[in-house]
Amino acid sequence: MFALIAVGCFVMTFDGGTLFESSVLAATDVATRKASVAGAPAPMPAWDAFRPLVVTTGVVMAVGAVLTLLAARCGRTIAAFVVAATMISTLPNVAAGLEAVASYRGVMPIALTIAAAAGPSDVVAHEGPIENSGALEWYGGRRPVIVDGRRSVLGFGATRADAAGTFWDAVRLEEAWAGSGRVWLVTLRPPSRSVVDRLRGAQLVAEAGGRRLYVNR
Repeated sequence: MFALIAVGCFVMTFDGGTLFESSVLAATDVATRKASVAGAPAPMPAWDAFRPLVVTTGVVMAVGAVLTLLAARCGRTIAAFVVAATMISTLPNVAAGLEAVASYRGVMPIALTIAAAAGPSDVVAHEGPIENSGALEWYGGRRPVIVDGRRSVLGFGATRADAAGTFWDAVRLEEAWAGSGRVWLVTLRPPSRSVVDRLRGAQLVAEAGGRRLYVNR
């Protein structure tokens, strides 16, 4: 098993990241699968962020495979120790990979922009399920309205009697966008699949964490 993982890591190292995204992330990361279904790019850092981790893991696994083979001749106890040590040695790479993805996908930069620039009467809207940007309210200092977010893990909230002011459809956003007030929109969707394509005068304010922030004026 260690030898197969090592070979896989070395193959992915020289693949430019395509195989890593299509095989590893597509199998283990829900956000990547959702983006694929939606026709959006995978919400992940550039391959350069993962390449050193994949190389290191491949080396650890290759060494572990050789040592396990040698240790097996000395008894099960030593072999089990080598197997455990090899697996534990990969944990720092796992943690580094998770940190890279979490930092890239974080909504904090967009939310802080809203907190600094949005006025008290401005409307902040989030396109799509709110669990995709759960910390937006925390860092932005205000609760966003949710546009086209009823199909969601948290979509049951849309069925409540008091949810009308929180869950908007695209038409309602367009009306607010064309009104006299200022409206901010946070979206993870590409313009061709976003309501932004229908909003006149949408100005791109910031782009971070796979998200775009627009304002109507």
